[in-house]
Amino acid sequence: MSRLEERLRDAYQAGADTVTREMDAPDLAGAARLAGRVRPGHATPAMRVAAPLAAAAAVAAIALAVSLIAASGPGAKAHHPSGPARLGLAPATGVAQGYQGDRFPAAALPAYFVGIQTTPHGPTEYAFTAYVYSAATGRRTGRLTLPGHGLWVQAVASLGNGSYVAAATRDWPRFGCRSWLYQFRLTAAGRPAGLKPFVVPQLPGWARQLAGSGDGRAAVLIAATCGHGKTQFMGSDDDRATEISVPSGATTSWSPWPAASKLTPENVVQSATLADGGRLLPFVAIPGGQPAVLVDTQAAYVMYSGPAGRGYRLVVNPAGSAGAVADAPSPTGRVTYVLTARRHGGRWHETIAAYSTATGRMITVLASASARFVDADGYLMPDASGRYLLLLGFGGDNTAVLDVATHHLTVVPVRYPYPPLGAAW
Repeated sequence: MSRLEERLRDAYQAGADTVTREMDAPDLAGAARLAGRVRPGHATPAMRVAAPLAAAAAVAAIALAVSLIAASGPGAKAHHPSGPARLGLAPATGVAQGYQGDRFPAAALPAYFVGIQTTPHGPTEYAFTAYVYSAATGRRTGRLTLPGHGLWVQAVASLGNGSYVAAATRDWPRFGCRSWLYQFRLTAAGRPAGLKPFVVPQLPGWARQLAGSGDGRAAVLIAATCGHGKTQFMGSDDDRATEISVPSGATTSWSPWPAASKLTPENVVQSATLADGGRLLPFVAIPGGQPAVLVDTQAAYVMYSGPAGRGYRLVVNPAGSAGAVADAPSPTGRVTYVLTARRHGGRWHETIAAYSTATGRMITVLASASARFVDADGYLMPDASGRYLLLLGFGGDNTAVLDVATHHLTVVPVRYPYPPLGAAW
């Protein structure tokens, strides 16, 4: 069994426990198609959308907020200090405050998204490639073909306006000490075009995570450095984060989570989105130096970089056996969307909620889902406008789109072996 498979398995052997509301089921177009692609032996996932501020929602919000504050007593978890408060972000009390002018953008749903999958006949289990899917139908429309021999897509990120950057590596671990960066765009038919080396074509290390800003001005690559002929896939003290200015090609590198931070990053999610002009990067990590990669040990953070310095800030660390699975920022960074999970009554219960980045307080629940089996981590991927969240592996192996402004959830009937290891749109 590969290390990746072990981590996907272990991540869901442990229980996760957060307060989740189960709401009335939405009208899911294509529900029959969704049920048809659930694997044998898997119960059809039940997906529900959170209702507007009803009395029950208010009670649940208070319960969850209390559970997140716990710092002592039964079920409490260590809340590792998140460094000086240098974010410069005003607290948010409404989701719309996470957007310019405190208003949701009138943005159209992106037509396509790019997802990373293993190749059908790759030489190793680390042979990944990027495919393009229709966000409306789930149909595969294209595949990214890289130049040269033995290059595989490890991560992909959006730069806005239909432009993307991909980080490629060679077979792991023999050739895992360098990452090649390429930029491309999508045609109106959803096919990759205009492939060319990125403004910074190569960087040392094995690409672990790639993030891009929706305004196309910045990208950040987090890479595992190499030692003794191997790539540090875990044990991340030697990771390097490199910020790339797209207009100039200037780079700045730093250690994202040195030993003193007592953070172990959860690196299954290989794509992310920058916020606040490229200053904020979301990530999920295990605080307190705990070695186990389990859902109930994970917390949601944001990494920040700016004139006042660099650091990270804890947003949500659920109490007890609850855990954070993924997080994503609003365009201004004032609001952070967090996917949490718990196992209860023989089912997995997942919740997507909006939190104030500055205070960690929950603003509202956006969606909830449950499934008897969960095959991989769920991912939250905002589009360039930040209005839509692409949900991968939500409520089982579903792919769905969430309109943050209306809370409307739509299932996309995509057929692939399992949710992508990273995505961008």
